[in-house]
Amino acid sequence: GNVADLDKAVARYRQACTRASEVNPSHALTTSQRWGRWSSERSAWEEATEAFGYGIQAIDHLFRIQLTRDDKSSWLKEAQGIHGHAAFAHAKLGQAQQAVTALERGRARMVGEALARDRADLSALEDDHAERVTAYYAAVARIQTLQDPNAPITDRLAAGEAAQRAMDEAIQRIRRVDGYERFLDEPRYDEVRAVVPQGQPLLYLATTPQGSVALLVHTEAETPEILWGDLTEDQLNAYLLRRDAAGNVTGGYLVGQLADSGQLRVALNDEALSTIGASLLAPVSDRLKAISATGVTLIASGRLGLLPLHATPYDGTRTLLDDFDVAYAPSALVLGSLQREATQRRHAQPYVVGVGNPLPDHATALAVQRRLQGQRKALAAWQAALGQRPATDNDAQGSGTAATVARLIALCDGSPHALLHEGRLLRQAILAAAINGQAEIALALWQIAAQLPASLPNAHAELSSVGTLFAADQQWLFYEQDATLDALWAALPHATVAHFACHGQFRADAPLESSLLLSGEGLTVQKLLNDRDGRLAKLRLAVLSACQTAITDIQNVPDEMVGLPAGFLQAGVPAVVGTLWSVADLSTALLMVRFHELRIGDGLSSATALRRAQQWLRDLT
Repeated sequence: GNVADLDKAVARYRQACTRASEVNPSHALTTSQRWGRWSSERSAWEEATEAFGYGIQAIDHLFRIQLTRDDKSSWLKEAQGIHGHAAFAHAKLGQAQQAVTALERGRARMVGEALARDRADLSALEDDHAERVTAYYAAVARIQTLQDPNAPITDRLAAGEAAQRAMDEAIQRIRRVDGYERFLDEPRYDEVRAVVPQGQPLLYLATTPQGSVALLVHTEAETPEILWGDLTEDQLNAYLLRRDAAGNVTGGYLVGQLADSGQLRVALNDEALSTIGASLLAPVSDRLKAISATGVTLIASGRLGLLPLHATPYDGTRTLLDDFDVAYAPSALVLGSLQREATQRRHAQPYVVGVGNPLPDHATALAVQRRLQGQRKALAAWQAALGQRPATDNDAQGSGTAATVARLIALCDGSPHALLHEGRLLRQAILAAAINGQAEIALALWQIAAQLPASLPNAHAELSSVGTLFAADQQWLFYEQDATLDALWAALPHATVAHFACHGQFRADAPLESSLLLSGEGLTVQKLLNDRDGRLAKLRLAVLSACQTAITDIQNVPDEMVGLPAGFLQAGVPAVVGTLWSVADLSTALLMVRFHELRIGDGLSSATALRRAQQWLRDLT
């Protein structure tokens, strides 16, 4: 339309956001998002920053007044993308500091809130303002209790509102003390820059419908450097999930990461990944070299954070990992909290606690054997059919299938304990049954295999090798059926290093139920978040040498990094090593042992040790 119509529409949006901000923040959020997207499409960047600013104020308010994780998550889901879009608009105006703080305000809010709230250092106030400190910690304890879904509370809504009021009042009382005016306030740019180590810049990354932006925060410059990329949200989403003309998912990186190793290989070799690297990471690499950086800490917003950015090629086969130590952080706020935790924990006596190849208990083995015995006739019939099969070019494959079926029949009458090591055999049989048209057998074996994770034959050697790097009285290692949650939970208060050589499971439908699989009940994210006893108080490093342990919530709130790493970080663990997809048992064992050797023997940082171990394994193979 004409200029008058445009001005009228902008005025109406501004009026709607202003009024809604006072009486209906949820309406202000949705209205600001529509206005901001419309402004961005017209490249009206100053207008876009104003529009998205209303939305950020609204989500700040809506997030703060919620008590439960579910309620907080629901509002964060509604606000997805708004901080990245605001940052892009600020960057277009050359407002680099505002762009960084916009992204920082939207990152890992639940982890950051919990770390800042639960680990606030008020020791300097205890002499002159003891009453305020006591009131604050009492409010924290009450909120922690209410956030536990298992706590016996009759009127949770009323109790939650009262607890939030008490918390707000306690915070305001502390802010009235000289020097504490910004206690638990929103981050400022100078606070972000203060956590940047020498030679290890922070790199914020965001992707929008209009393109991508990278913001490099380092000690050599007062303001962030702005780097631009052509990658759009649509291009990123098309790589993550490939769809057919009808909109059905047919592949993509996320499908491979969660379920299909074949799709993962296709995705990792897809030219689109190299395009992402060339657009986004090549300019970053050039700048890092120009400022003589030795490493970089990535803070990637939205679904961009789901990619293996450290290993994404951008110049043929070159990656960031070839030239720099690469770490990931949920946010600068969280990074600063974890730096303080690392300092406080550095004098603890070294002690490793670990699990190696946890296996189900004897009762599970008996139950699995009974179900397998129920398939004896079907397996025998399949075996007979294989014996009558005419010779073909696939005789080697057929012989392998026959041997697999024969082994399953033998296990029907063997020791139940022997079954515990045959999870991989069951999965081979499922695939063979599906290929051979034995659908009913495949389904039955699949149901049995669900109770029996594949044994990890190299996990025992991996963990015992790690143990040799510690004194005999400085380790508590649990193997197979001894690797229970109770045993682990009892040992963790001693640990400075926790090493998990086991299976991991990411639950896309319920990220808080993602777990490390143990003998019996697993260690879930929810268990870590509910810990009020400080069981991880000495832990400096958690190594999750298991499949899918670094995957976070891919659908609802990717900026929150909900998953196993966040559970450990929220508990104050300064460093976590995890995996983005299913990994081979032997190569993982070699990598992890070399990592610990470099970290302990050579005194390297975790990021440097991991990078060199990865390079060593790559060159070895």
